[in-house]
Amino acid sequence: MQHVAADIKYPSHPVDSPENILDRWSDQVLADFNSRNPEIAEATPDTRSLTLAVNQLTHIVNVMSGQMQQLVLDNKRRDMQYEHQQQYLAFYSKQLLQRENENIQLRAQLASARSNNIAMQTALQSPPRFMPQENSMSQNLCAPLPTSQPTFTSQPSAASDSSTTQPLPIPPTQQQPTSAPTAPTEPTAHQQQQQRPSRPLIWTSHAAASDNADSKSTISEVLVKMYDLKRLCEAQWKDVSVPDCYSHKSNVRYTLELCQYVMTADEKRLFSDSEFGQNRNHLLSTAAEIQTRSFRKLWELEGLNPIAAEQTNRMAGSRAKKPTYGAVGTRVMEVKKKLPGGVKGPLHLPEAPASQG
Repeated sequence: MQHVAADIKYPSHPVDSPENILDRWSDQVLADFNSRNPEIAEATPDTRSLTLAVNQLTHIVNVMSGQMQQLVLDNKRRDMQYEHQQQYLAFYSKQLLQRENENIQLRAQLASARSNNIAMQTALQSPPRFMPQENSMSQNLCAPLPTSQPTFTSQPSAASDSSTTQPLPIPPTQQQPTSAPTAPTEPTAHQQQQQRPSRPLIWTSHAAASDNADSKSTISEVLVKMYDLKRLCEAQWKDVSVPDCYSHKSNVRYTLELCQYVMTADEKRLFSDSEFGQNRNHLLSTAAEIQTRSFRKLWELEGLNPIAAEQTNRMAGSRAKKPTYGAVGTRVMEVKKKLPGGVKGPLHLPEAPASQG
């Protein structure tokens, strides 16, 4: 150590001995250590009151921190309950939509059965084209021929009185029996025309019944019928050829235009595919879903809130608006009249008015 200290020299103090230089360096290292690691002074009467206040504030902060953590947990619990309620709501909404679709399908089947029943009753009630009148000729045609041979008068005997007048014998080939019926003759064309009964006004009554029935056909029924008739091959359904079974053809076109407006590209492709109708259940369910979306979109096109409008419509009872093509087509026409392009323009949502200022 003495050998190491002998070699130490401090340039700023060249006259200092190595021991003094080591002492000075030791003091500097100790001062640096104390500055880096200060000692906590003992509490004085003044610092005790301050310590008590700090301790109280620390306790309050800890309590508030616990309350905040509990509040965060409560918020998380409420968020979880809200998510569960949203899931339940979505589930029940889906179930309700399925029930509505099933109800629409049942109504479509009921309407089809009713139309078939009306057609069968009309066919049973309509008379045949030709029915002979009940006259003597029909009775003669239906009367059985007599089986007994006619009797003839015998010739007078030679012993009979010559003054008594006897009828001359009639040859069997010339005598006509009074009891035998006359042979029927083929009626002429004029007689057939007179004998033909007057045909009832089947067309008029059927047309009146079909006019009331077809105007109440739902959107899904129109979709299915037009698909079955292969009328949905046009690019724009508002230009399709409507069959004569519909009395309001313009309403059919407006209804189909609304359906095409809400349909997806896959649905449009399905309705243009001739093999899509082989799966009848899929066709009916797809048409029912399009009807639900179309009827809901119509509220929006009229500038209403669809959810609120549907709730109000459900409470209307018998005055509620129904998804029939007659009523829907009229509403679509009124919507298009208010659009810039009019009834001939495309169907779209009305533009929101520009805010002033």
